[in-house]
Amino acid sequence: MNTPVYEGFERQEDGRIKPPNIFNDPKLDVAFWADGFVKVPLLSVEEMSSLRENFAQLSPTDGFDPRNLENPRCDYHCTFLDPNREYRKESDQLVRNAMGEQIKAVLPGYRILTSNVYVKPSGAGRFEIHQNWPTIEDIDIPTFTVWAPLQDTGFKNGTIRVVPGGHRIFPDIAAATSDRFFDDFETELIETYLEPVNVAAGEALIFDDSLLHWSSDNLSENPRITFQIEMVPQDAQTVLWIRNADDSTQFDLWEAGTSFWLEDDMDSVLGRPEGQKFLGTRPNPNQHLSLEEFDGRMQRADEIRRAKYVLD
Repeated sequence: MNTPVYEGFERQEDGRIKPPNIFNDPKLDVAFWADGFVKVPLLSVEEMSSLRENFAQLSPTDGFDPRNLENPRCDYHCTFLDPNREYRKESDQLVRNAMGEQIKAVLPGYRILTSNVYVKPSGAGRFEIHQNWPTIEDIDIPTFTVWAPLQDTGFKNGTIRVVPGGHRIFPDIAAATSDRFFDDFETELIETYLEPVNVAAGEALIFDDSLLHWSSDNLSENPRITFQIEMVPQDAQTVLWIRNADDSTQFDLWEAGTSFWLEDDMDSVLGRPEGQKFLGTRPNPNQHLSLEEFDGRMQRADEIRRAKYVLD
């Protein structure tokens, strides 16, 4: 089995990874490795105005409110869950046109894999606590989500909440088919660890995909609209991790590029994706943790990261 190569991420003789400067500003790298996220200005007032105008032309099947459907999967809109392929392609292109160059300026070694519009209708939209799905083979290489709202976000409209410093310290494959290591202490995560991040229109929150995050219902009178953009290293082969149906100690790996996310559906994520190349199996490192074990890892978070990465 060949080890994937990601430009700039060098493995030392001791096995640790020496990452390159990921962001355009070294201060952002320092903040990222400490907290797992950074907040940056992304779009000007004029660019935001243009984005809103173009967004208004999109026409998903559910009208941005899945409660309009007969059998909705959830009560928030997600582009990938909408059956209208044309809408999904138009939405993806809108993101690339409106934000592609601006994001590349901040994350010069990364590219857009896929994007989603998430819309929380008024009075709905509570998310489950989760990590984002891995999209490359080597889970030690950071991938990122750019979270860019169309309006200011805060407590009332269900802004995002994250666990600061909780990135890259849990050896976990957070695939759609995985058990979650924190299932036994979700309430404690919400009450103690998950901190809200208010993000203004025109700003973007950029966070590590391994970072635990969550958000509550939108209690405002207006929909809460956010773009979620998945960023991967420029030269990375992108994959889909699916837990093996016959052997829970293994994951199956499948090729999954941008076209997969535009053309396929949730059933492909939960089972065998038709038409995609099978890349083999990988061991399942997942394990359930107690709250005490989670808290212990959080207290040693910097030590754990430095055992895997050269950060000085």
